[in-house]
Amino acid sequence: MVANSLLNLAFLSFYSASLLLLLPFQPFAASRGPFLPKYDAGNAGLPLSGICSAAVTINGYKCQEFDVTTDDGYILSVLRIPEGRAGGGGANRPPVLLQHGLLVDGMSWLMNPPEESLALILADNGFDVWISSVRGTQFSRRHLTLDPSNSILETYGPPEFNPRGEAEATFIESLCAYPGVDCYKFLPAFTGNNCCLNASTAETFVKHNPQPTSTKNLVHFSQAVRSGVVSKYDYGNGYANTEHYGVPSPPVHDLSKIPHDFPLYLGYGGQDALSDVPDVLRLLDVLKPHDQDKIKVQYVEQYGHVDFIMGVDAKDLVYGEILDFFRAHN
Repeated sequence: MVANSLLNLAFLSFYSASLLLLLPFQPFAASRGPFLPKYDAGNAGLPLSGICSAAVTINGYKCQEFDVTTDDGYILSVLRIPEGRAGGGGANRPPVLLQHGLLVDGMSWLMNPPEESLALILADNGFDVWISSVRGTQFSRRHLTLDPSNSILETYGPPEFNPRGEAEATFIESLCAYPGVDCYKFLPAFTGNNCCLNASTAETFVKHNPQPTSTKNLVHFSQAVRSGVVSKYDYGNGYANTEHYGVPSPPVHDLSKIPHDFPLYLGYGGQDALSDVPDVLRLLDVLKPHDQDKIKVQYVEQYGHVDFIMGVDAKDLVYGEILDFFRAHN
């Protein structure tokens, strides 16, 4: 059993800081089907679109985007920042995959200026940086045979459906411009207080998020919060669960079975309302058998949930620790 908001840290994070040092990187592609270059931004004659042009090449970094096709036909966007702004790319740069949390996408890692962005700081410090966006988000909405809009259009018709969400984005933008409306408070409404965000970062967030996800995904997370158990999706009855899993109840993920020699970095803040301190401590209790030289825990008293990703001083308080952790376990 795991306490409810522990799920936010292990699973549910609105802005998760999932940092994986991958050695080697090739199995990531091989296990999910074709891994094909979509475009190589920053080189003459090649098209620009997506996150690369919006947040990477504009800051002087090279950027590549790839289409990754899953076993069930979804086409996901993965981008790569192969070197720092000053160059120096090469075969010996350790690859790092940055994975975003719920209701956001890979842009999460690139909303701050370059000197405050973890993705670009990693690239400048000798890492081969990869950023993925899960299915359903803005740049991972395609499928080999299905159109994500077709079934809804057939049901409601074009006037009732806007797959790009332009009306909602325009509404939020207009609302934020209205006297007396402080959209800087949009994030704390979800995450609790964050100490160290600036107004421009919050504005960028409001313009780009929330990102879409499936109803089933949200139901799954709701099941976890209600039950207090980290498990696979519950199909609602023993027959359906048995059909999918071979047992009448959804299998539970036992966090204590994480290999004890697998390097783990866990960062948490004293003001976090999603992954709060008591539940992080409960997670750490589950991880007590972990090899102590393989786990790094960083507590920042003044930090809320989003400060680890978008805080203006995260580069000083957190990212140096992450760089040291990656180097120590490379």
